[in-house]
Amino acid sequence: MRRTRSAYHYAIRDVRKREREIINERFTDTILNNQSRNFWDEVKKIRSSSKGRSSSVDGLTCSEDVANRFAEKYQDLYTNVPYDVEDMTALYEELHKSTVEDGFDNNCTVSFHEVMSAVHRLKSGK
Repeated sequence: MRRTRSAYHYAIRDVRKREREIINERFTDTILNNQSRNFWDEVKKIRSSSKGRSSSVDGLTCSEDVANRFAEKYQDLYTNVPYDVEDMTALYEELHKSTVEDGFDNNCTVSFHEVMSAVHRLKSGK
C-alpha cells in the first residue's frame, strides 16, 4: 500500500510540474512571437485564473438550495460511518487506562503553548 500511495503522489507532482512547464512555455512563445501583447497583462491573466462557479448543483440553482444539499450530503457522510459500541468502549477504556498510567487525571490541563509546541513538531501539511 505504501508504494501505491507514494507512486500516486509522485504522479500528481509530476503532472503539476508538467502543467506549469506547458503554461510557461506557451506564455514565453506568446510574448516572443506576438510583440503586441503586454508582458504584465499576460502575467496578470495567468496569475488571476479564477475558477468559475457552477450555476447548478444536482439540478438546484438557488444558493440556499445548494447549501442545503451540501448540508444533507455532509450529514449523510458523517452519520453513515459504521459504529460498533463494543469497539468504541474498548478503545475508550484503553485510552483512559493509558492516560491514567501516565499520570493524567480529570484535573489535567493542556496549555496553549503545549499545543503549539506539539503542532510545530508535526510534519508539514499535517
